[in-house]
Amino acid sequence: MALSDISSSDYYWNKNYDSIYNSKKYGTEENFGKGKSNTKIMVEYWKKNSGINIPTGNKYVDDWDSKDIWNNIKDKVAKGWFVPSKEEWAAFAGELKIGQTSSDDKNYSKLGLRDYYWSSSQLPFSYGIYDGAWIVNFDRDCMSHNGVRGRDYVRLGTTF
Repeated sequence: MALSDISSSDYYWNKNYDSIYNSKKYGTEENFGKGKSNTKIMVEYWKKNSGINIPTGNKYVDDWDSKDIWNNIKDKVAKGWFVPSKEEWAAFAGELKIGQTSSDDKNYSKLGLRDYYWSSSQLPFSYGIYDGAWIVNFDRDCMSHNGVRGRDYVRLGTTF
């Protein structure tokens, strides 16, 4: 896990996602070891589609926002970094015993971590939607989710 966030800003998972017209699964997974492939899938999706208009209701949107994760990590991904999957985030926090109620030396805020971080794992369709992604929620010591148009922080992982 990186020792710092990609920046002090928060980011969209995919601002231009339209669940009504583009209800689709990107092919990301929740399992441990899938963060790297999830990230590759999403960066490639972003590169491929960032120049096209997406239909939303009665109009088209050409709003591939510069605040989407995938636009902001392309260079780091090329160097082997990735957005951790749901289970990779859970393992990281669990193994290091990081959380809200942890002792002072393991409390997430004292370790420089923020309340919420995106994972690279989209919600499964069993939730009835595809327009959400998993987040690690240090504020509540759990994995949670947010809509892909919500904004959360990003911290990358890598393998050695």
